[in-house]
Amino acid sequence: MYVAGKTDGKDTNQAATDLYKGQMEASQREMTSAREQITKLKLDLQRSEDPQRTVALARPNCPVDPATLELLQEKTSPAGMSLSVPSGQTLSALDEHLFISVVATSFATSPFRYIATLTLGSPGQASLKMDNVEVGNVIQYQGVELSVLTISAVNVSFSVTRR
Repeated sequence: MYVAGKTDGKDTNQAATDLYKGQMEASQREMTSAREQITKLKLDLQRSEDPQRTVALARPNCPVDPATLELLQEKTSPAGMSLSVPSGQTLSALDEHLFISVVATSFATSPFRYIATLTLGSPGQASLKMDNVEVGNVIQYQGVELSVLTISAVNVSFSVTRR
């Protein structure tokens, strides 16, 4: 009789676990959708405001990424820059010519790595949304070349140059 009760308990626990997993997946999808909408609204707002205004500033006391710093020291170009964008935020680059939003970063397996979902925008142009962006990807958008240098759980680092 004890074994039967234990079996029922496992079935009940499994059902509860499955229910919570389903709810968590649904809430993650909703959160991703909400982030995408917020990103789109931010880009629309930034396009409609004065282009001379600084839209986003780097976070104070944010540690410098050593790989990005090395790349900056090796490749200094007046038409380029390097920046790190926190997940869920939007930063501007190249004198407000380009807006980069990191919608989300996630961990992927086989092989193990971080991937990102990005949205790029430029004043007066259509936004470009990209999923499953990986380190080493080079993106051409509106006369700008964007190289993905690093992706972590909290930010994505880029090298940005005009073409």
